Amino acid sequence: MVALTSVAMPASAQTGTVKGALKEDQAKIKWESADAVPVAGRLGMVVDGDHNLAIFRVLLSKGRESTVQILDSIWPDVVMRDEGAQLLDDLPEPTPPDKATFFIWSGRPGRSVILDGHPAGRTPTQLLLSPGSHQILVELPTGGKAGAMVEASPGESEFLLLSGKIPPAPNGMGPAYLNHRSERSLRKPVDRPRHLLWLEDNQGVRIYLPCEPVTAPTVKTKVKPHYPEFDRQHRIEGRVWLYALVGADGRPIQVEAIAEPSPSLASAAKDAVDQWMYEPATLDGKPVPALILFRVEFMLMR
Repeated sequence: MVALTSVAMPASAQTGTVKGALKEDQAKIKWESADAVPVAGRLGMVVDGDHNLAIFRVLLSKGRESTVQILDSIWPDVVMRDEGAQLLDDLPEPTPPDKATFFIWSGRPGRSVILDGHPAGRTPTQLLLSPGSHQILVELPTGGKAGAMVEASPGESEFLLLSGKIPPAPNGMGPAYLNHRSERSLRKPVDRPRHLLWLEDNQGVRIYLPCEPVTAPTVKTKVKPHYPEFDRQHRIEGRVWLYALVGADGRPIQVEAIAEPSPSLASAAKDAVDQWMYEPATLDGKPVPALILFRVEFMLMR
């Protein structure tokens, strides 16, 4: 099975700044130019340097400001105020009723896409697929690939962002895989996508990501994090979000804090999670290394 269409969706010259925080999957963007204010339906990216932080669709525009709906975002609970935004040049083609559309994104625009072993353009791109199983690979900026074995269903449109770093890396391992949404449920991310998802290094060694085919790791023994005295005295609290690479033996190989109320809370959470033990992830009943995203809560008594 091959793609019927691969449509490149390059970034346009229209840029702006996020002026409103995420709220119920929405944000406000102020455009630098009043020319060609985006109409409803246009797609775009929020970017930090050359990394995608979010994918959005314009809901409405007034003057130089647009209200947008966030379709996918890299980090949970992230406020993207003052980050840059950029439209995509092309509107997506409609999905024929007997085909499936996959919008493919990566941590950086311009990464090559390989579909069923053949070049299929560069991210961001739109793949129009025949129903059935297809393998999609996206090259990673740090080497290796992000992969997905998708099950294309007729008439569906899905947003799939494949991105990551292969651990161990000098500067950590996130971002990995984003939430997964379909056109039928844009406001609600799917916690466990039905597609098989992985990262692989240059030798083809895979690290699996949360998805229905993979049984997720579960904690067997947990060490409670120490609450740093400075944060306690200054009543600093909140969630630390972490990625953990859990080996096939159930031991954390690498733990990386990606969002936190303070560096000391992040360090305390990481020190604790480094000592946790897991039942490893499994695929077809066999233990496999897996990358998981979770949070550690720091809350003070009221």
